[in-house]
Amino acid sequence: MRETALRTNAKRVAAFARKIVADMKQSPPRILGERLQTGYVDEVNALRPAEDYFMREFKAAIDYFTEDDADVYDPKGRASLAEPYRPAIYIE
Repeated sequence: MRETALRTNAKRVAAFARKIVADMKQSPPRILGERLQTGYVDEVNALRPAEDYFMREFKAAIDYFTEDDADVYDPKGRASLAEPYRPAIYIE
């Protein structure tokens, strides 16, 4: 990776960290406690039980992508908006 790209990524990571800390400071203690108890959430598996509902409501096929997927269909760049406990959702 080139030095410019490294600096750009470092700035993005720093900005994201500032945002997460600010969000945590504004979150009610109850929410923070629940998140600590819950720990890691696999959003894909959390959403799958509602797949039939989503298909009926949106009259659309449902595709799931994780941050590790190489072939992500994301024409509006929603994946960059995803945060812990806030998955990115794109409806077409």
